[in-house]
Amino acid sequence: MSKDHDDLVSELLGLGSAGLPDCGDEYILQPIESFAPEPVVWLWEPYIRRKQLTLLDARAGSGKTSLICFLAAAGSNGISPFNGSGETFRTMYFGNEDGPGDLVTVFLELGGKNGAFFPFVVTEDNEDLQLDEAGLAKLERLIVRNNIDLVVFDPMLEFLPSDIKKSFDDIAIRRVLTRLRRVADRTNTAIVMIRQFAATATGKDFTQYGTGGEIWRNSARGQLVMIPHPDRNEHESIVKPGKGSLRAAAGPAFGVKWSGDIFGLIAPEHFDEEPYADVLQGRFTKGDSTGKNPRGAPKKLGKVCLVIQELLEPGAMYVTKLLELTKEKAGCEKSTFYLAKKSMNLRDTKGMISLPDDYDPFDDKPAPWAGLDD
Repeated sequence: MSKDHDDLVSELLGLGSAGLPDCGDEYILQPIESFAPEPVVWLWEPYIRRKQLTLLDARAGSGKTSLICFLAAAGSNGISPFNGSGETFRTMYFGNEDGPGDLVTVFLELGGKNGAFFPFVVTEDNEDLQLDEAGLAKLERLIVRNNIDLVVFDPMLEFLPSDIKKSFDDIAIRRVLTRLRRVADRTNTAIVMIRQFAATATGKDFTQYGTGGEIWRNSARGQLVMIPHPDRNEHESIVKPGKGSLRAAAGPAFGVKWSGDIFGLIAPEHFDEEPYADVLQGRFTKGDSTGKNPRGAPKKLGKVCLVIQELLEPGAMYVTKLLELTKEKAGCEKSTFYLAKKSMNLRDTKGMISLPDDYDPFDDKPAPWAGLDD
């Protein structure tokens, strides 16, 4: 008896009697009814999700470690920055850049409570953690035994298995990150992976500044990028969300500010993002005055420098007034003003700006910054 058309198609496609792929005993297909919808669960809304991985890409000197200590201290007191009260949480920190004594000191100075912050954890066999199969199992046990809510790796690359770290194999990295995300999901934990900026960050979109390729961003469900103010004297950084996820849009940018031992956050509604416009587009300046246009710097940077020179030749001026007049005369953005200020190596004495000590107004040679647009 010949087979009809439907039977032949089913046989060729490997379909069973119910019209579903017949995978034998190797796979189990679960119908959608077996999954219950889950709400998005936040550790810190709208920036860090529980059960997921979040990237924190930070340039040196941006205050990333202080931000983590601040967040850990707030969580130990049941405070959700910008949101008011929240659930208390405990933080476990894996890092090798600062000593545990320094971290604990900063945590306590920021009001953190004892028993809620665990810096420099070692595993039960007294070894540094490596995120191979055995290390992931140890991590999960540490989280469960100590009721941890937030895990931080600083920098994340240090904790990859040594063979993967050397080869930088994207497929192997994805496998590690996928397994790490499963640990976060099973333990209801938020995991933050800190990455340093790549040497090739110049000229790229800010979401691509971190070391590593797209595999990292695709494996995470949140990304924060932290960049210092173009004028380091401002003691300020931007924290700019780089990506959201299928169910959670990226939140607004906010700022961090410090002065001596004081560290705090600037809420999105009070934060001025304009000075960071150039650095968010990969336009950095090396801060020198060699007469060469810094790679990626705005084309009219030299013109802005000359306007600032003209304004400051009569004498020092407060930075707010200098900014106002420079924007008016040069038609530049605030971010370009700060790049020019840094390139010229201007003196900043408690907000009073003056030309550098080695500037000679009677020298016939053009000022070093005169050729920045060449």
